[in-house]
Amino acid sequence: IPTLFLFECGNYYIFYIMKKSILFLFYILLCCNIFAQDKNDYIWVFGYPPNVPDQFFGGSMIDFHTEPPEVSYFETLIHFQTHTALSDEEGNLLLYSNGCRIANGIHNILENGDSINAGAIYDDYCEIGYPSFQSIVSLPLPDNDSLVYLFHTRKDDVMFWINRNFLYTIVNINENDGNGRVTEKNQSILDGDFYEGLTAVRHGNGRDWWLILTDVYSNRINLFLFDPTGVHFSHSQEIGEVLEFIGGAGQATFSPDGTKYIRANNNNNIHIYDFDRCSGWFASPVAIEIPVDSFDLAAVGAVVSSNSQYLYVPAITKIHQYNLNANNIAASHITVAEYDGYASPPSSSVPLPTTFFQGMLAPNEKIYITANNGVDVLHIIHEPNQAGLACNVEQHGLQMPTRHSFQVPNFPHFRLYDMQGSPCDTLGINDPVATEEVEKEERSLLVYPNPAQTEVKVSFPYLFTGKLTIVDVTGKTMLKEYNLIGSNSTNLSVDELSNGIYILIAFEEGTNQTFQQKLVIKQ
Repeated sequence: IPTLFLFECGNYYIFYIMKKSILFLFYILLCCNIFAQDKNDYIWVFGYPPNVPDQFFGGSMIDFHTEPPEVSYFETLIHFQTHTALSDEEGNLLLYSNGCRIANGIHNILENGDSINAGAIYDDYCEIGYPSFQSIVSLPLPDNDSLVYLFHTRKDDVMFWINRNFLYTIVNINENDGNGRVTEKNQSILDGDFYEGLTAVRHGNGRDWWLILTDVYSNRINLFLFDPTGVHFSHSQEIGEVLEFIGGAGQATFSPDGTKYIRANNNNNIHIYDFDRCSGWFASPVAIEIPVDSFDLAAVGAVVSSNSQYLYVPAITKIHQYNLNANNIAASHITVAEYDGYASPPSSSVPLPTTFFQGMLAPNEKIYITANNGVDVLHIIHEPNQAGLACNVEQHGLQMPTRHSFQVPNFPHFRLYDMQGSPCDTLGINDPVATEEVEKEERSLLVYPNPAQTEVKVSFPYLFTGKLTIVDVTGKTMLKEYNLIGSNSTNLSVDELSNGIYILIAFEEGTNQTFQQKLVIKQ
């Protein structure tokens, strides 16, 4: 007699009718376990002291283990402005930081967890949080179950609108009986003149991470590789328009599939780039002007739907939607919400406008948007994968127990995995959702012999003008650039390369397109 089983898998319920095979049920449970992991963004934290909930002050926590998410109050020692949070793979809160101090999952400041970004700006501002926008992100060290790296930018002590140093701080989450301890602090990665909008995306090998930081008054984008050995500067690329003005609050993000990099700022508008997660190269920049009737203050966000098709730009009084798959992205624009005039908390002595600022895609595939004021609500886009008004924006749709400070936690897309079948898919890490990322035939290269020993011939589908580079599977440059002008083929000497797998990258200057092909060296 068939027996009906009902069990929960993540946020889903699975029915199973058992007749003869217990083994099939085992495979279902194994699959469930795979999908139940990577919950590093399941806990969001907001708020600021003093902890007086009757006056709407204190900490607000959002827990995405349930639908709708559970919202609760906690006493916070941190005033959130720029901030990051990180949970373990099961979704238990590990730590969070505002760029000044680091707290653990039970809301205590970690041992050695203060004086992050120490300096004059820390001394002047850190009672209310580090005065920056999206300048810190936290990631577990790949292949390590103890260490978490916090990556953060430190402002110049005099010209505070410029981020002068890119730093890292390490937390051992297992020390102090599991309460954590900062083991290294404010370690230099690179000095320069950096813009705000630090973000990360998983490498195409499914394990490592790319960290992205742009220069000010420039079109240079800096890329850093985070792998099991730590963080390393990889390369820079000059592409797209120069950022003429660095003021104003914005947001940078990746599409959930990792193929698009977007940054938005009301002074520099919207910039969209194609991105190759194997090589770390950008291509095909698109610049879009934000409609001028959207705002009169300096605050703009950027967030992409879970199907990677729709870009949302919250801009004070309006939320704009763009179709990233359209041939003309700018022409796909539609306004999906206009500020309705609501102020919160309505019962407070000073209710503030709940206008639109930063957004973040949540584990439940909805988008939550902050205001550019200290209010106690978040806006919700319930169906962000739908075009136009069908995306269903609910203004002030999530009530929180306390006010928040403008910004969402800075999360990368943790449930993005390997690029199956790509040149860098070499670690045997399989994407559980089987994301297809197949190169177009018209962008393919012909490289032979492959495997090669001392020399390879590279053939292009048409006359090519641009640069050739060979990188290893981590993105490190192994063979410097070759400049080609109107060539349909060229020979490269590879006798200095050791045995292994590499990626040959061709960057075409006229179109800003990137071609790539896997290259095997076998002496």
